[in-house]
Amino acid sequence: MRPAFIICAFLVCVAVVANAAGIAPSAGAQAGRLSTGEKRVLMQQYKQWEKLNPEEKAILRLRWETFNAMPAAKRKKLLKNYERWKSMNEDERDMLRKRYNDWQKLSPAQKRRVRKKYGIK
Repeated sequence: MRPAFIICAFLVCVAVVANAAGIAPSAGAQAGRLSTGEKRVLMQQYKQWEKLNPEEKAILRLRWETFNAMPAAKRKKLLKNYERWKSMNEDERDMLRKRYNDWQKLSPAQKRRVRKKYGIK
């Protein structure tokens, strides 16, 4: 399994827990502190966010700002990984969580070597 997928899947797990805890983005609160140009950008991003279905929004809620700022290809990849996560059984998810924890224990140099070896940017 590729480390990039492990990281994305972990972020999905974090988003699920945060959503269950009631943590959500606050675009309205942020919009009050933004310039007119920044508000326009936020509205464009909001339109992209609104294209997601409710389940996708629930999973990606913590990543709302970064999701909208991502290039389209990266958003597509994240959603693809989310679909893969949904299709996993609990044992597969547990294995993925363990691998993510192992990844977190690696030094930055070790992570660079893994990324280089597997062609991950």
